[in-house]
Amino acid sequence: MLSAILKSSFFKFRGEIMAHGGRRTGSGRKPRPLANKIAEGNPGHGELKVLEFTGPKVKPRGTAPAFLDAQIGDDYRGLPTAGEIYGELSVFVESSGCAEFVSDVLIESFSSLYRSFLECETLNKAYGRIVEGKTSPYVNMALKYHKELMSVYSHIWAIIVKNSKKRYDEGKNEFLNMLQKRPG
Repeated sequence: MLSAILKSSFFKFRGEIMAHGGRRTGSGRKPRPLANKIAEGNPGHGELKVLEFTGPKVKPRGTAPAFLDAQIGDDYRGLPTAGEIYGELSVFVESSGCAEFVSDVLIESFSSLYRSFLECETLNKAYGRIVEGKTSPYVNMALKYHKELMSVYSHIWAIIVKNSKKRYDEGKNEFLNMLQKRPG
């Protein structure tokens, strides 16, 4: 019975109206980063597309929101605060020329998640990764925080790589390397 239905003209007709080729939204080669086109001297000789917003200008990022520094505990004196991480990432985004493209929410989320990840790693160093024969709960928490912060950062990094006039290698995350090299 099923094979008869599959061979019927209805399914053949449905197969013919499905998109097989030609122009479709989103098909084709994806655009290259702006910095690569500038570095190569605009080989296509077309107009380079620089994103510009026509709405109100984004206010310059100053200090971090108060809620980021509210999560500071006394046990974590050696760690950078979420506000400090926010400030460093804001400076990095502004130096790349993409400050108006990256949302404050992304930067706030990254700083909060990175601070929480560092707290879990500190607790893992203090208490060990295995407690009483079981994996410490801080191990799983750190893994979840790391996964989330990398997800948020990948959005920020994609915006910077695709829209910055400064050339960045897509595989190298300069800000993350800078965070890893910081003392502490």
